[in-house]
Amino acid sequence: MDFKIRRDHGFGSDTGNFSLSISFQRLLEDLSALLEREGIRVIPYKSDTLPNFHALPRNEQLDVVSTVQNYFDVLIEATSREQQIGNLSTVKSMVKKLDLVPPVDFYSLIHDDHIVEVYDRNSKMIFNSAKFFRMVRYTLEEIYTVPWYDLYERDHRITEHYIEFTRMLIEHEITGVVSALIPTHEVRELQSRLHAGKLIQPKYIAPLFDKTGAIAAFVSTFKPI
Repeated sequence: MDFKIRRDHGFGSDTGNFSLSISFQRLLEDLSALLEREGIRVIPYKSDTLPNFHALPRNEQLDVVSTVQNYFDVLIEATSREQQIGNLSTVKSMVKKLDLVPPVDFYSLIHDDHIVEVYDRNSKMIFNSAKFFRMVRYTLEEIYTVPWYDLYERDHRITEHYIEFTRMLIEHEITGVVSALIPTHEVRELQSRLHAGKLIQPKYIAPLFDKTGAIAAFVSTFKPI
């Protein structure tokens, strides 16, 4: 697909359902085109009816569009400064744009070969390193509208570790960056045609806070093997 990249996708809280859908479709197309400029090919959607997007309640649709627009804006800003879109400054820009506060030692533990994922409290992805898209066979629509636990599977014992980490983060038992202490394992795609699998080595887990000190999101970093 060959798309002209747009900066303004024309959505807002008063946007009608049809207009919001069209705006989101264009946004996915533009993000796909921007990533392809950087040598990363990812399909924006399987169908222009956007079935996963339309299955969401209106408030979640608005959240998803805002999330993707924020990510797009950060990548546009990075490319305009002739920076690589996968480097540390992109992560910093996204955290700043979302008005989140990381633990004090967070950035010192992010390395160039790590992939950084940020999920909100509803398990929806709100940020990932651009190189993440090299690993997956999902469309952008699927990645941003389907919870991670419906997209991927791993050994149930590993999943239990992640669930326990999430509980500890929510209950403020973890307030800084901690080593994941989870062994290298395979993550398999549940909904892709080939059910592709990838070995990853978990590195760190951390909370991100809002300005009131409440936990607003969770960060997980890992190294592809």
